[in-house]
Amino acid sequence: MLLDEPFSGLDRRLRAELREATTHALREAETAALIVTHDAEEAMAVADQIALMNKGVIVQTGAPDRLYLSPVSETAARLLGDVEAFITRVESGRASTPLGALAAPGRDDGEQVKVLLRPEGIVIDRAAADGALAQVTMRQAAGGSARLSLRLENGREVSARVPVTDTIRAGDAVRLRLDERFAVVVTA
Repeated sequence: MLLDEPFSGLDRRLRAELREATTHALREAETAALIVTHDAEEAMAVADQIALMNKGVIVQTGAPDRLYLSPVSETAARLLGDVEAFITRVESGRASTPLGALAAPGRDDGEQVKVLLRPEGIVIDRAAADGALAQVTMRQAAGGSARLSLRLENGREVSARVPVTDTIRAGDAVRLRLDERFAVVVTA
């Protein structure tokens, strides 16, 4: 069955309910379906497998979790959500960013690469003695989480997510480090 943007005209609550009911019905009937959507959240919620397309070309296929956590390029990463990209060079088998270093297996020392980091992979700690110093420039509530904009000492702005219950506010000084589970090294 082909479904082309089937839930796009619905409000958020109804979209989620209808998406769940449709997915359940398709699975119960063991019906193969191809769902076309521009909504990354929707794709990850309903798909067993996703094909990411850019300008009519498939750039990566796979299970939703694998695509989100291990994109093959910055383009593939951005198709499924926010990502920070740091251009760096591999040294001693590691790719360094202002938030920490990440193992770069299969990459040659001196090779220019990008480290892609999801907002969930930016760990924030006000009390830490180490990590990149940053200033919170903006906090925006979004349901159960809050999006933070943070300015690093070098002037670069990055975005992170924290639980809405977290007390971090604009103006706070914090320390940042990366969580390797949400970071990947790709070709620059």
